[in-house]
Amino acid sequence: MSFWINRRRFMQTTSSAVAAGALSSVLPASAQSSGQLTVTVGGGDVGKATIEAFVKPFEAETGIKVNAITEDASMSAIELMVKSGNVTLDVGAVAQTTAITADGKGLLEKIDYSIHKKEELDGMFEFAKQPFGVAWPMYSYNMVYNTESFPASNPRPTTWADFWDVEK
Repeated sequence: MSFWINRRRFMQTTSSAVAAGALSSVLPASAQSSGQLTVTVGGGDVGKATIEAFVKPFEAETGIKVNAITEDASMSAIELMVKSGNVTLDVGAVAQTTAITADGKGLLEKIDYSIHKKEELDGMFEFAKQPFGVAWPMYSYNMVYNTESFPASNPRPTTWADFWDVEK
């Protein structure tokens, strides 16, 4: 079983979420009805990389136009869109705490995972499949060092204290 989330799997999941970051269940998806998706992708280099890695290939494969927004979807913006009935976002990348708060306020559309292929869902960690969104990206902080500076014949850092001990 593979746990790799490729761009196709990611975009299929997020696009079908239809507002995993913004829509109330009582409001229709504005971009979905027009054959377009409006998606937050983050700003700066992350936003540029997301457009290159996910948005452009998704558009080429599906023919669906993606309006990539290079700003974050804040809790106040999501709440204002839903309460005013002027939802302009289909999928938004938000922090888990924002998503949990927004879901608790009834601001998010639930994902119907039953419409997805089982083999694609099996390729995702269970914890990543939330009722209102999909966890991505997943990352970790790792301790790495230059093996020329720390050859196998000498002690190497094995704890964070060792790692940051500049005297050794």
